[in-house]
Amino acid sequence: MKKTPRGLALCALGLAICGAGNLPAQDAPPNEETMRRMMQTAANANQFRLDAVADAGAALAFFATPEFQKKWEAETDAFFDGNAALPDFLTGAVAWVGGVGADTGVAALYNPWSDAILLLSVRATGEIRGSLADFVFVSGESFRGEAVKDARLLLALYATDGPMMVKMVKNYAATLARFNALYPVEGAAVLVPGGLKMRAQKEELAFIMIRQVHRLQVFATIANERDFVNALGGLLRALEAGGGALDAYAAKELQTPAALENLKALPADLRAGLEAYSFSAAGDGLVVGLVNPAAPRWVVFASCLGAAPKEGKIVFELLDVDASPEILATLAKEAKQ
Repeated sequence: MKKTPRGLALCALGLAICGAGNLPAQDAPPNEETMRRMMQTAANANQFRLDAVADAGAALAFFATPEFQKKWEAETDAFFDGNAALPDFLTGAVAWVGGVGADTGVAALYNPWSDAILLLSVRATGEIRGSLADFVFVSGESFRGEAVKDARLLLALYATDGPMMVKMVKNYAATLARFNALYPVEGAAVLVPGGLKMRAQKEELAFIMIRQVHRLQVFATIANERDFVNALGGLLRALEAGGGALDAYAAKELQTPAALENLKALPADLRAGLEAYSFSAAGDGLVVGLVNPAAPRWVVFASCLGAAPKEGKIVFELLDVDASPEILATLAKEAKQ
């Protein structure tokens, strides 16, 4: 099967775990063997994610055991078979690792745009083929133990009652804390521990797909407008070029200089690989959410002062979703002042 270039895979893995984004504070760092299992579990899960973005069927055939594949066909084909829903989900998913006390670990591929997790039982050995032994999809609400009393709440992330970035940070921080509690690094690799209460798999997938289908429908409506596509192309070229090209697009009177400089400071390859992933309304304007599939922890929000990206009419924000707990703490502190 065609694989993601090794350089990109290693880059993505490094960005995902070098900062140990999903490790809670500990008195002592994990021992050498635990770190090896963490690295191997993360590498196997992330390589599956990257390859499945390019060819989901081939990735499942290569990485998953026959038992995994049989379960996948029975429980998810009605949602993912024959369309781009799975590659789309995995494009924006960030990897976490836990439960690596033995040669099997638990990896979570969490997509903050769908507020949903694909939990994977991953064999932490050097063999990549057949390393995925089991899986389960869980909506963010179920994972965090939140009740959903009204189906309309499933689209709260995309409502116009507040910035999507703030909602995403809150969901991410709470979901990450829950993952660390359920799957301690050196704990057992139990895919669905007793503390995780969830619905039947088809119900969980139905919750997840409500958000994903909503985002994709909005995306398709806007992306089919030729003038918008041309304008978006100009923005993507500016992001790739960086420097003065980004300065030209920034709304000088509204743009925070630090946010723009941080965006320019991202590695050129990361900026060049950014793709439009989400469109959402914001007053009379539009917010374009961009990710690079090789490093989805970095999210660029381009808030357009109008219906399309134009020079001098964009406010850029850069979000490292792995820093969500710290961002949330800062927001709470600022709210008290």
